[in-house]
Amino acid sequence: MPLPAILLLIPRYLMIHALGWADTYPGLVSTELVSIWGILFLRQAFVMLPRDVEDAARLDGAGEWTLFWRVALPLVRPAALALAVLAFLDQWRNFLWPLVITSSPTMQVADVALARVHTAYADNVPYQMAAAVLLTVPVFLVCVCALRYMMSGTCFTGARVRL
Repeated sequence: MPLPAILLLIPRYLMIHALGWADTYPGLVSTELVSIWGILFLRQAFVMLPRDVEDAARLDGAGEWTLFWRVALPLVRPAALALAVLAFLDQWRNFLWPLVITSSPTMQVADVALARVHTAYADNVPYQMAAAVLLTVPVFLVCVCALRYMMSGTCFTGARVRL
C-alpha cells in the first residue's frame, strides 16, 4: 500500500508480457482484480455486523456457508455495492496501465481513446468536448443508479447522511 503505483508498472508489465497477455483482456484486467482498500472496506463491514445475528443463525443450525450466504452477505450488500461502484469509478479513470499494456485501437479503454481524440482533433474543440461528454454519460448513469446503495452503504458504516 505505501508504494506508488508507478513503481509497480514495469514489474507488472514484464510479468504480463511474459505470460503473453499483453494487449489482451486478461492482461488488462488481471492486475486490477484485487484491491487492498476493497479488502479493508469489506472487512470493516463484516466486523460491524452484530454478533447476535450470527449466534442466532448458529442456534438455528446454520453452517459456515449458510451463515455467509444467507445471513452476513445480505446484511453487507449495501457496502459491497458501494465498493463495486467505487471500484468501477476507479477503473474508469485509470489511464496509465491501459496505456502501457494495450497497443491496438480495439483494446484501448475510454480515457486512452479520449487522449487520442484530443490529439487527432487538436484544432476542433467541439469534437473534443463531445467525446468528453460521451465518456461521462456511463459514469453519470452508474452514479445515479447506485445512489441509493451508496447512501445505504454510508449509513451502514455509521456516518450521518441527509438528503
